[in-house]
Amino acid sequence: MEELDRCIEGGAVLIKWARNSQIFDPSDRKYKWFYKKLADENLPLLCHTGLEHAIPLEKTDYLEFGDSRKLRLALNLGVKVIAAHSATSYSPLEKTYLDELSEMFDEGERRGWYLYADISAMCTLFRASIIEEVFEKIPLNRMVLGIDYPIPVDNMRPKFVETLTLKEYLEIAKVDNPIEKNYRQVLAMDFSGGAMTNASSILQIPEERFL
Repeated sequence: MEELDRCIEGGAVLIKWARNSQIFDPSDRKYKWFYKKLADENLPLLCHTGLEHAIPLEKTDYLEFGDSRKLRLALNLGVKVIAAHSATSYSPLEKTYLDELSEMFDEGERRGWYLYADISAMCTLFRASIIEEVFEKIPLNRMVLGIDYPIPVDNMRPKFVETLTLKEYLEIAKVDNPIEKNYRQVLAMDFSGGAMTNASSILQIPEERFL
């Protein structure tokens, strides 16, 4: 509690978890106090969903912690939850929790959950084959663009992304800033412009920070 208070007093507007690598089960009810604190402070939780590759795991047993459904406890307690990577996998050959996340959005409509899905990691060639599936299973108004930096952003080629023109590809390939490149690519991939600004209604950022 002291550490969470320190973060809040320091101006935190978001808490991020990589539960697979941190090795804990977010569905454990002993974390209710933490979720209640986040809900009371209106502090969103950005949580890794899907399998983990960026931070090596000692045991494959911990991969199941990336199951989207393990966030139901936080949602039931009123926490704004952003499912990083939309519960997709880095490779089409791996286990994905996209279907489970899709079902959670349906459930969330009935329960009034504050559930969102981050789309920043869609800009990798390995995920190009599932982009249409993401469109089908994630509500457009619940998509939000974050940033997966320092994980590198691929130059998405037109042969992998139907909506990306050769002109757009060549222009984006020249962009050095990985955040801008991520932004330009998801727009070219036909993700809704609203996903670029949804964070402004999710994060409570004091106006003076923009001055």
